[in-house]
Amino acid sequence: MRRMGQTLSPDDTAEVMAELDLDGGGTIHVNEFLDKVRQSNNERAADAKRREEAAANAEKDKER
Repeated sequence: MRRMGQTLSPDDTAEVMAELDLDGGGTIHVNEFLDKVRQSNNERAADAKRREEAAANAEKDKER
């Protein structure tokens, strides 16, 4: 994390590990990391879709 410009407290580090280390082995395996990346991408895509739908609905309301 430091290489990416992030400095985490011990509590923050424990939180990240708890979230990413799914098997509790004390390390983050590539598959665990990739699962989290996929989850984050899916969440961003869903958020973008909701924003687009909200904007479309707002436009429809303006036309009424």
